[in-house]
Amino acid sequence: MALELEDFTGAVIGAAIEVHRTLGPGFPESVYEEALVIERVARKVPFARPYSVTVRYRGADVGLHRLD
Repeated sequence: MALELEDFTGAVIGAAIEVHRTLGPGFPESVYEEALVIERVARKVPFARPYSVTVRYRGADVGLHRLD
């Protein structure tokens, strides 16, 4: 199991490095996020897109929080 996790971690880091090398610094996070989706699909690295959840306080909705 540890080796599988190491392989997965290496693939994720490799994808992130490739995106950064290709695009360089200075873009908004959303640009890197979309590029990383493309890179992870190309490398067949499983992922889930960020999604929003409702934050509640004392039974009332007080906002949304984006999980990434």
